[in-house]
Amino acid sequence: MSARVLVVEDEEVLRLNLCEFLERAGYDVVAEPDGEAALARIREEEFAVVVSDIQLPKMDGVALLRHIVSERPETRVLLVTAFASVDTAIDALRNGAYDYLLKPIEFDDLLQKINNLVSYRTLRGEVLRLRRDLHRRLGYEGIVGSSDAIRQVFELIEKVAPTGSTTLITGESGTGK
Repeated sequence: MSARVLVVEDEEVLRLNLCEFLERAGYDVVAEPDGEAALARIREEEFAVVVSDIQLPKMDGVALLRHIVSERPETRVLLVTAFASVDTAIDALRNGAYDYLLKPIEFDDLLQKINNLVSYRTLRGEVLRLRRDLHRRLGYEGIVGSSDAIRQVFELIEKVAPTGSTTLITGESGTGK
């Protein structure tokens, strides 16, 4: 299955050209003309990469970027602009953009950047999966055991750990709490 790319561009001719080029490169491409439509699509579907203009109607690219980073952190965002400034580039990167391109877009450069982002995303997912598998097999640092009781403790830790809540562990003295 090819990686999915969302192109967010208000200039229709450029949007269509980008879609055609990326489809020929083997990507599954979806396009939206403005930030609000793109955000609605992102909330419904998963994308490996979003290529978005900064100057968009209804919601600009930086605002869209902030939503993507908070709602779909695994999605990589590449921002594009015709109005280059150091402040804009810094703002985009500080808000979570993975890269920044200037118009007119060099399609080969765009393709290389997207390929790199898709590869990075794939590798990151594989590392996270391998870490989870290793953690599951070896247990937790400092905790030794493979009995049913200790497996139940591991399951409880898995449930509580992502919450950030304070947890009190009780038990008999000498049990290694």
